[in-house]
Amino acid sequence: MLRNLSISIRLLLLTLLPILAVASIILIAISDMRSLIKSTESIYFEAVVPSRDIKFVSDALTVEMVNLFQSFHQETLTYSQLMSDLNQAQSTYQRYWASYLESIGNSEEELALSSDVAKLIERSQSLIADFTSQAESGALILMDFNSFNFRLNATFGPLRAGLDDLIEYQLNEASA
Repeated sequence: MLRNLSISIRLLLLTLLPILAVASIILIAISDMRSLIKSTESIYFEAVVPSRDIKFVSDALTVEMVNLFQSFHQETLTYSQLMSDLNQAQSTYQRYWASYLESIGNSEEELALSSDVAKLIERSQSLIADFTSQAESGALILMDFNSFNFRLNATFGPLRAGLDDLIEYQLNEASA
């Protein structure tokens, strides 16, 4: 068949066939890369972002709040500093908790864990409001150290555990 073609056409075919093969391989590779990028984005938005959001909520509520109240109780923080830092921590918690709630899937386990944590957050908000009013009146500084720590630990300990359970759930889902 090639014998019937002129030499210039044969050379042209021998040049174009490898170029077409390479171009086809490149197009297939680009398509595979797009698919891989979409999968990576999916993992990021379904696993990494919710875990990050929960971690920020945990840090704002269970670390920052406890540290702020302890610092105020030990009189190393003024009332105005306490309120400013509390408002900032509250803002952080609210932003990331709302972001997490938007990303919740339909899993019954995740919904149950999130519901439990929401109840614990409500409980922590009640303690924060109580401690804030006591801080304003000066009663928080006078509160017995053991009673103060007991109330903090009784409220924020279970909240931390609940948030840790949510993070663990996210990690398990990501690795499944």
